[in-house]
Amino acid sequence: MNTRRLASLPLSLSLVTAVTALPLIVGCSQQAADGSDPQTYGAQQAPLMAGDPEPTFDPDLAVAPPPDSLSVSTVTVGDGWRKIRVYGKATDANSGALVPVDRELVVIEDKTKVSTAPIANFAKQEIEQEVTSSKTAYLAGTTVEQDEVDIIDPATAADAEAAMAAGTSTTPMMAFSCSNEEKTYEKSISTTKTYSHTKTTEAGSFTGSAAFTATLAASAKAKVKIKVYRSVWTACLPYKVSFRNVQFQGNADVTAKANVDAAFEKTWKYDKKVAQPSLGSLSFSIAGFPVKLNFSAPIHVGVEASAKATLKLDGSVTGKGSFDVTCTTSGCSGTKTATYGWTGGAAPTVGVNAKVNVAPYAYAGIHANLYTDWIANAELGVKAKIDGELWGYAGNTCGDADYNGTNEWVTGLTLNTRVGVDLIGKASVVGSDFGPWTWKLLDRHLAFWDLGSSGATTPMLNTKANPLGSTTAEAYGRMRPCWPFTDKMLYRVAWNDGSTTEFWETPSVQFSKLHTYAAYGSKIVSVTAVRDEKGRAPGKTRTDSINLQPLVFEPIKMYAL
Repeated sequence: MNTRRLASLPLSLSLVTAVTALPLIVGCSQQAADGSDPQTYGAQQAPLMAGDPEPTFDPDLAVAPPPDSLSVSTVTVGDGWRKIRVYGKATDANSGALVPVDRELVVIEDKTKVSTAPIANFAKQEIEQEVTSSKTAYLAGTTVEQDEVDIIDPATAADAEAAMAAGTSTTPMMAFSCSNEEKTYEKSISTTKTYSHTKTTEAGSFTGSAAFTATLAASAKAKVKIKVYRSVWTACLPYKVSFRNVQFQGNADVTAKANVDAAFEKTWKYDKKVAQPSLGSLSFSIAGFPVKLNFSAPIHVGVEASAKATLKLDGSVTGKGSFDVTCTTSGCSGTKTATYGWTGGAAPTVGVNAKVNVAPYAYAGIHANLYTDWIANAELGVKAKIDGELWGYAGNTCGDADYNGTNEWVTGLTLNTRVGVDLIGKASVVGSDFGPWTWKLLDRHLAFWDLGSSGATTPMLNTKANPLGSTTAEAYGRMRPCWPFTDKMLYRVAWNDGSTTEFWETPSVQFSKLHTYAAYGSKIVSVTAVRDEKGRAPGKTRTDSINLQPLVFEPIKMYAL
């Protein structure tokens, strides 16, 4: 929408031990009786039209609005600007008293088009100068901090301009007291909620069900910083507010359970915002200039399947996050860590004839906006997933394991699971989206299941002796060629004399190991595929025998002639 260059993000988030979503966190909506999904709560908000009500954040929050509550609606929309009405009651930032508010404000959506906005000329010139400074800095290869959302009180700005023209300041000799200033406001947030969601059959894509329950317990403190512009010509009343940043400090624990019993008929992705519970709002008035910030916790659930497969998986995940992060338009920096816990349920089942990934996931974040999402918002949260790596094989094109010249018929069926936790930041400014930015915080192996008569997961092996008279034997082999993973495998060769040899090798590369025995005779050599670098642990063993024989010299007989 906007072609201007954005030099800094209007909402920067800092999160300490932030709200953490584990792979199976879900929200508070249920499947409709006919099997279809109910409409997603809290879907992307369209631009506010005149008279639009303030959006509701929590579908199960049936309480009266607080006394210091402001409503917002759009009065009119122009080219690069929007006039909104903010009305209700708010706490005065100086006196702490609850005061009535009813103001029309102008939001500058595109600073390059400010000339058409219904605001005083001196306010336009300030914004045009910001644009010029930003362009100059860009051409010079540097950046300047630039507020991306300016909200102007056109009535106060007009009064200031009229007083300037008349030379009649209402605060003579007090100009020093009217300097622009940054203000910080705080709000404590605390919530404990349990959500449930069930996804059932979607014709042509998915058959079965995925049932989720989750408990989210979080407490945080929101710190909001804004910059207030005052005029000496109007008793230091503010005529403009720029939204600076939001910081979150707090902690959250999440315990989640899920039961997936489904057949995916093709590559399929499902994502649903199942809830966006309200975490409260800040409504305050700075000398009559109303400001409202809303805080909520959007929660998504979903699953990604890379191809046709069936999976039954039951498990529980508990996790905690710890973050101290500041986000800009280019990403987020700071400390980012996460921990997890996993408890498996009943043994899983898998149906697949190739290598397929099925990953249930969830995302939960803290979301803040200025008046409405359309004007400015930012979000920082965690997306976590259980990556289910399914593999199945049946056939006789998977190698000759005993090297006798004939391929064997083998089958294989495995499930490998990993947990991943990502930090995600994103923002939106007057309709322009930034991000999402993703940083992988954690990728850990959970478990490996060998679910079939898995000759396909047993390594190949052959042994041979050196020439007669030697006690040295050679063992060589590899994983079968249908083994679909490329991570190096840890092999253990047992030589049948109490000694073993362990080593890492690429599965598709044939290894060769030598061993010298103390005596001749029949030996049984075995090789075990222990585990690979990603934690897949076949644990299967193949054996082969070898006979080491001495070199025997026959005596030479002498005959008389």
